[in-house]
Formats: sequence, structure tokens, C-alpha cells
Amino acid sequence: MLRISENDFRRYNLPYNTTDNYFTRIAYHPELLVVYTNNGQFFTYDEVYDSFVPLADIRQLLQNEFFNLNRAIIDRDQRIWIGSMDGLFKWENDRLDWILKETHVQHIALYDDSSIFVATTQGVGLMDTEKNEFTYICRYQVNNELEVSGFLYDPATELLWVGTISSRLLCYKKRRHHLSENTCGRAAGTAGPHY
Repeated sequence: MLRISENDFRRYNLPYNTTDNYFTRIAYHPELLVVYTNNGQFFTYDEVYDSFVPLADIRQLLQNEFFNLNRAIIDRDQRIWIGSMDGLFKWENDRLDWILKETHVQHIALYDDSSIFVATTQGVGLMDTEKNEFTYICRYQVNNELEVSGFLYDPATELLWVGTISSRLLCYKKRRHHLSENTCGRAAGTAGPHY
């Protein structure tokens, strides 16, 4: 891990349990900085010691050496949401809860103070982070499945841009409740295909 600030930099070594990971990413909140790997190792930044310390190893907690996560985010209450091939998990108060089981979660992103966007292999939905309730806002149809690689939500326009792997850029319009291809910037009445 490398920190760069103005004319200074610092390299941090992470105390990995194992080094069989292929990515390391950062999730942050103003009060919490977390580094995680695709194989479920989580580290939190300790300001006093200016270092990263182990927070959790999801593989060990689940007793699943094949655990593979796609994305982790931190909500306003400093809960860590973990999207993985095994479902959606929530880390809160040193406890891991399995929220969505048997669902391949491709991507997650913050939406508002009480919801996150969740892309699964069946569609795109919203998770109410207070009630732990999930609702699809768009379900894929046969021959229209997508592999979501990224979300970008614009609160000013209430548009959710959905990036996909080797497919297309889609847009979800909150007011119209549909996911469409390249139509968010077009004039009304000229919409393309809907999913």
C-alpha cells in the first residue's frame, strides 16, 4: 500500500495471512480506512501506529478457502458491505452477517444514507441497509444477462450509470424505473432497449 501526499510518500506493508490474492483495494469512510483483498483479508488503518492491522479474514470465518470477493464498501454507519460470489455480507461490530445467500454479487455501490446498489447475476437491486431487505429494480431477461463491472450514481440527475464487462454502458432512471442502453442523455421518446 502506498500513501502519497504533497511531496512525501510512505509505503505500508500489509500483514497478509496468505499472499494468494490478485488484487488489493481500498474502502473508506471519513472515520474508517480499510484495505481488502479478493480472497477476503481485511485490514484497518491504525492512526496511532501509522500502520494497517488485521481486521478479519472472511475465508477463516466462513471456513471457505475458495472465498472470492468482488467489492467492499463502507456505509455512513461504518458497516462494511462485502459483495462476493457467495452473496452479500455485512461486517458490523466485529461480526459477519450473511445477508444475501446463494447469490453471486458482481458489484455494489453506495446509493443514499440507507441503501446500496447491488448487481447480481439476476439483475440490479437496492439493499435497504437498515432493514436488510433487498428489492430488484431491474431483473435480467433470458439472453440479456449482464456482468456489471461498475456503478456511478449521480444524485443531481438521479441517474445510475451501469458499466458492464464487454457489453455496453447502461443507465437506470429512478423516475422511470427502467434500465436502458445509452438513453439517459437522449430526448424523451427516443429510448432504446429496456431490460
